[in-house]
Amino acid sequence: MAVTSGNTDALSAAAQHWTEELSRSGVITPEMLGSWKADALLFRSRLVRETLGSQAESALAELELADRDNPAPYAGGYSFSLFAWRDWSFTLMQTLSRLLSARQIKERNPLTEIVKYIDQNYMADLSLQEVAGKFYVSREYISRKFKQEYGINFTDYIGTVRIEKAKLLLQNPSLKLSQISEMVGFHDVKYFSKVFKKQTGATPKDYRVQVTL
Repeated sequence: MAVTSGNTDALSAAAQHWTEELSRSGVITPEMLGSWKADALLFRSRLVRETLGSQAESALAELELADRDNPAPYAGGYSFSLFAWRDWSFTLMQTLSRLLSARQIKERNPLTEIVKYIDQNYMADLSLQEVAGKFYVSREYISRKFKQEYGINFTDYIGTVRIEKAKLLLQNPSLKLSQISEMVGFHDVKYFSKVFKKQTGATPKDYRVQVTL
């Protein structure tokens, strides 16, 4: 669950739990560490095969290359560091999580995912660079796709989503314009009113009167 979520705190907690279970008996041998490492790699292999199917082999090869930068702590010596094994398992899971996320996004239609992300985060300061990085596509790709699909650019699309959300909020008479402006991602109520009128032909106040008559 931690790996599929991609949440850093969940991954850290999973790594901590894993190492605590390993040390629960109070005695840790090189054989136990070797077995634990093998179990971790087997878990990784199974999850990749279940998730990626035909793409699994190339993904596993990529992960094995990444292992060179994150070798497991030496299990045959006399010293043992629980922290080193915890950090190794955390990095192992984090790398796996990122690879699975990137591969799955490439399989899906990126524009569909981007539009869904905007709809869920329209109130935030979304930039073209940020969204492109999150979905592993270029800024040019996003700009071109929005023009092709919606006839407007990325920024204008976000503005349209915000105004549509504002229309719904304006039907609530207890909300002030300044509150609605903030709720849909505009930090300046005057600018919000200007954009609203440009898109709807009416000011937020006039629109509110119209829908509440």
